[in-house]
Amino acid sequence: MANSFYTVSGYPQYAAKGDSASARAEFAAIQAGFDLMPTLAASGLFLVRVNNAATALESVAVGTVLGTAVLAPLMAAAAHAATSKTPPVDADEFHVNDSAGAFALVRITWANIKAAMFAAWGVLTAAGTAKTTPVAADTFAIADSAAGNATKSLSWANLLTTIIGTVNSWTKAQIGTPVALSVAANAVAVDLSLGNNFTLALQATTAQTLSNPTNSVAGQSGQIAVTQNATPSVLNFGTSWLTADGSTPAVSTTAGTVNLLTYYVVDATHVWFSISKRGIA
Repeated sequence: MANSFYTVSGYPQYAAKGDSASARAEFAAIQAGFDLMPTLAASGLFLVRVNNAATALESVAVGTVLGTAVLAPLMAAAAHAATSKTPPVDADEFHVNDSAGAFALVRITWANIKAAMFAAWGVLTAAGTAKTTPVAADTFAIADSAAGNATKSLSWANLLTTIIGTVNSWTKAQIGTPVALSVAANAVAVDLSLGNNFTLALQATTAQTLSNPTNSVAGQSGQIAVTQNATPSVLNFGTSWLTADGSTPAVSTTAGTVNLLTYYVVDATHVWFSISKRGIA
C-alpha cells in the first residue's frame, strides 16, 4: 500500500536474485521514510503532528498544540481538585510565570515568598507617612505567638492598657521634664495632665494663688518647686489644696529660696500637700 513514508516496491521478489543497485535504492527509500519522522526530544511532553507543508511529521510541545484556551481550564481544574494544605511549610513549592524570563514556568518555595513579603513590608513601612502621636484607634500588625504567629492587629488603646495595667520593673530611671507654671492675673493654673512635677517662679510683691488643679486623677503625686522672687511675695492656695492638720503652710519669704511642695491627689477636689523650706523662714 502506497504511503508518504515508504511504498513497498516488490524488490526483491521471493526466491529471486537481486542486484546491489536495486538493494541500495530500496534502502534509500526506507531511509527517506525515516527522514520524515520527527527527531525525539530529550525531555518534556510532546505530540507528533503533520507539518504545515504536509511533507513530514514534527514534534511539538503540548502547550503549542492545545493552546492557552485549552490548557488554562485544565490546569485550573486540576489545581482546584488537588488536596488542600494548611499551613504551607518553607519547602513547599508554587509555580509562577517568570516575567524576567519570557514568562517561562518556574517554581518558587514558600520560604522565598515569605522572604520577599517581609522585605516588601519593610519598604512599605519605611515609606509610610510618619505619625508622632498615636490615638486610641490606631492599630499595629503583630505576630500572635499564642496562635501560631498568625498576623493580627493590636490597637494603641489595648497596647497602653496592657503596659499600664501590668506591674513593670524598670531598669533605668523614668524621668519626666518638669512643667513650668505661669502666673496670669495673680492666679497660677495647674493642669495635672501635663506632668507630675512642676516649677513655679513667683512674681514680685503681689500675692499669687495656686488655683485648684484641673484633670486631677486619684493616686497622682509629684512636686512643685516654687522659687521665691528677689522681691518676695506670698503664695495662697485654692480650696482643693489641703494639709493633714488643716493648717495653711507658707512658702519662704527669703529672696531666691526654692520651696518644694509635695502633693498627692486624693480625688478630683482634694489634694493633700506639704511644703519643705530647708529650714529657711
